[in-house]
Amino acid sequence: MKKLLFSFLFSVVFGLFSSQSIGLIGDFNSWSGDVVMATTDNVNYTLTHTFTANGGVKFRQNGNWTTSWGANAFPSGTGTQNGSNIPVTPGTYNITFNRTTGAYNFASTIVSDNISFYGGFNSNATPGESLSTPDGITYSKTDFYFNAANVKFYKSNAPITTWGGTTFPSGTAVENGGDIPLTSGYYNITFNKNTLAYSFQVAPVTLIGNGISGGSWTTDVALTSTDGGKTFTKSGLQLVTGGVKFRVNNAWVTSWGGTTFPSGTGALNSNNNIPTTPGTYDVTFNRLTGEYAFTVSTLATGETVKKAKSFVSEGKLYTNKQGNLSVQVVDYSGRVIKTISAKASSNGIELNLPKKGNYILKLNDEVIKFAY
Repeated sequence: MKKLLFSFLFSVVFGLFSSQSIGLIGDFNSWSGDVVMATTDNVNYTLTHTFTANGGVKFRQNGNWTTSWGANAFPSGTGTQNGSNIPVTPGTYNITFNRTTGAYNFASTIVSDNISFYGGFNSNATPGESLSTPDGITYSKTDFYFNAANVKFYKSNAPITTWGGTTFPSGTAVENGGDIPLTSGYYNITFNKNTLAYSFQVAPVTLIGNGISGGSWTTDVALTSTDGGKTFTKSGLQLVTGGVKFRVNNAWVTSWGGTTFPSGTGALNSNNNIPTTPGTYDVTFNRLTGEYAFTVSTLATGETVKKAKSFVSEGKLYTNKQGNLSVQVVDYSGRVIKTISAKASSNGIELNLPKKGNYILKLNDEVIKFAY
């Protein structure tokens, strides 16, 4: 009897200590605090959860990053250790995950039509690429690359329906209409089944990091594209010592990092931050190749190159002026706060201001207003 009781207690205790907690974490909760999944066998886990925005997620074990699973497929796929963020779209899903195989599935709780799009990118084969929906009315897909022109929308469940249109990047589709005159590029796609309104918005690429003057790892700086989101530019960006990355849709599902400055080739979803050197730069980024460049800002008039303007960030003066400098800092009343004689440095000149406030800095022919 004692042996049986001991065996039972051992089994219970062993089971408690060997069970593994699996949770879901991602952009939806700012990558903080796992949403724990339920299990009855310590292998298969389930969860019903609503996502209100596009973003990346991962499965992880016991609330830490020692063991985690990710992949680039949605709504189903097989997660790998330390894999990419799973790109979830808005909606309510019944989520399943197998801890042994890494297999996962996000099954929408909404009963909806099967709507997709096809076109030159897939030689006009139907049904094409599926769109997801949180409500059975608005359908979407984020950051899709079209390598060829023209597109149509398609419903594969009965009655089978095709919609086309005459305007791009947005418009109102018509049943059995002609090709929507899409041009190649990376787009965020939306389609309303009720109104037939559609939109192809260039998937924005931004720059983020503490290497941007006044920036942080929570604030994105917009870049501009004129070719469908293949190349991006930004003029007159002030940088400080730190790091930056490029990313898509203000999220970490797709990003690029690097190890070289002022130019290099970004690595997809790299852990490395591109190291920055203080100055004012014109930025270029090629999404197709990952190539980036930060060049000192120049005049666009064909005149001789003008050096980047001086600026103050985090209590330091950054300037492209050379040699010994005479710096004077005054407050808005005109009272002299500090006079400094210092040698120019690419690492910045520490102003050592006595307190926070709004100031005016005088440097040769420059007058710089700044807050500290």
